[in-house]
Amino acid sequence: MGGNGLGDVRRAGKRARRMLQREAWMAAKKNWKLLSGPLLIHLGFVVAIGTLPLWTPAPPLFAVFMAGFVLGTVPMFGYMFVIGQGLAHRQMGPEAERWTAEELAKLDSRKWRVIHDVFLEGENVDHVAVGPGRVYAIETKWTPSGRRFLDSAARQAERRAGKLAAELSARGVERQVIPLLVVWGPGIRDTWEPKATLERKTRVVAGVYAESWLEKMTDAADHIGLDFAAYKAVEDLAQAGDQASAW
Repeated sequence: MGGNGLGDVRRAGKRARRMLQREAWMAAKKNWKLLSGPLLIHLGFVVAIGTLPLWTPAPPLFAVFMAGFVLGTVPMFGYMFVIGQGLAHRQMGPEAERWTAEELAKLDSRKWRVIHDVFLEGENVDHVAVGPGRVYAIETKWTPSGRRFLDSAARQAERRAGKLAAELSARGVERQVIPLLVVWGPGIRDTWEPKATLERKTRVVAGVYAESWLEKMTDAADHIGLDFAAYKAVEDLAQAGDQASAW
């Protein structure tokens, strides 16, 4: 869905993923002394095991296998470092955005267009779905903490929906933009109902019940066909954001 790759599922969460990678790289540069010691020791083990046949009767294939096994555990250091920096749980955010994008891709492309990662003055809307007389500003959240975060997440969704409506208005397209919050996380299926709930003015749904909330989205359509004017305005906005962030 979407022109020029704007609706590509792989685009969802891409900006957040890049930001996390940048943070991890900056943290690694800052702590390179702390990381270099254990890494050098680990690589020393690899070299020692790899050269076993030169000074012991160990079979060459066994040495190669063991060296490969030990070398394969090197990423463990990176993973432990990411956990220590508090970045591990945040990596689930971009993944959750991709899951939402995969569900939105099931919408009828003759009537709906979805654009991911629409940039708005210092922040972005994770997904914008434009359908028959309907524009949804969709935020995706991953949480292990149940519903405690909902108020702040709903405020964020409403703020971004308002910003999107203002941007569309500035382009001559007056539309109501409906905030929708899609939540993913462990235990969601056991603790959330399939139907949407209302938090402030934001519709909140569980990602795992996509079949239910996608059906509600399509049933609520106000017209027969795609709102092309709204879609074109969102597309222009997303492309302008991409160009600005490329500088």
